[in-house]
Formats: sequence, C-alpha cells, structure tokens
Amino acid sequence: MKKDTIFQFVCFDTSLALNKFLPLWEIFAEKFITKKASSITLYGQENTRNKLGYISKNEWPSDDFQFVFQKGKISDIFPAGQVRVIQAGGYSPVQIEQTKKAQKGEIKILAFSNDQRTDISFYKELKPYNYLNIYEAYYENSVYRYVLEFFVKEADAANIIEQLKKQSLHIDTGTYKECVLEHA
Repeated sequence: MKKDTIFQFVCFDTSLALNKFLPLWEIFAEKFITKKASSITLYGQENTRNKLGYISKNEWPSDDFQFVFQKGKISDIFPAGQVRVIQAGGYSPVQIEQTKKAQKGEIKILAFSNDQRTDISFYKELKPYNYLNIYEAYYENSVYRYVLEFFVKEADAANIIEQLKKQSLHIDTGTYKECVLEHA
C-alpha cells in the first residue's frame, strides 16, 4: 500500500454460494481493473451470516481514485433479487498494521461502523487482537464512518464481535476470508 491510497468498499448482500457468486463478481469487477485500481480483493464470510455476504476492497492511488457506481441494471450482471450491491464509499487509511491476508490460525473480522458517537480510540482499546487496520470515510456521503479490519486468533473472534455489538447497534460485523487472489 502506498501512502496516498483510498480504499473503496463494495458490499454484496446475498446468500449465493461462492461458486455461483464468483463468476458474476468477476464480470462486475472488470470495470475496476480497467479504471486503474491498483488491487481488488474479494472477501467472503466464514462462520457468520449477516447482510454483507461478500466484500470487495478496491485500492486506488488517491490521484486516480474514481468512485465507480454500477451503471445499468444490477440484474444485467447479478440474478434479479439475489444480490444487492451496496456502494459503501471511499475510505482513507487511519491506521494500517497488517497489509497481508490473515495468517494460519488467524481470522479477519470486518466491522462497518456508522455510529457517530464512537470515538476511534474505543476500537484501538478492544482486546485481544493481533493487528488492526482502520479506515475513515473519505467523503461525507460514505455509508459508514469507519471500516475496521481486526486480525485475531480464531479463539478470540467471538469475543471481539461481541464487544463491537455491545458498543453500538450501528455496526455490521462478520468474519471473512479472502476469496480470490488480488489483481494487480
């Protein structure tokens, strides 16, 4: 990751299995690859089930950032009624402790917080985690205030998720793993 980077998060509300979703997502993601995104990574939920079944994390150099919205009907790419695309917006990194995927025995928890009352120091004080990446909304119209990536031991994942949910009703969390290799 370069210093001047913006991350675009695109969330997919679906219950489609990875083998059905992945070919559709690759068609959807092609436009990001051709528009100078420096990397695109797809994450899928591991053990939890919430409305954000898959997350696409698109990394852009800040001078080439293009907030790309889906043009045309979603059903042109995704089966009608089976996938809802949520353009979460652009986010700037506040704290990056881990740039690699989760290691063996480690789980990645993605948390999307929209609680305006939560101070960022709350997230940093949660324990136990190995690494924490924090992204803050780059634009006022981004869906969430913060996107957080916690890298935790498998045994600690439920504890972190419970602490996050106790803090706020305005948070979407889940455990995720990388589904495809990064495009670079």
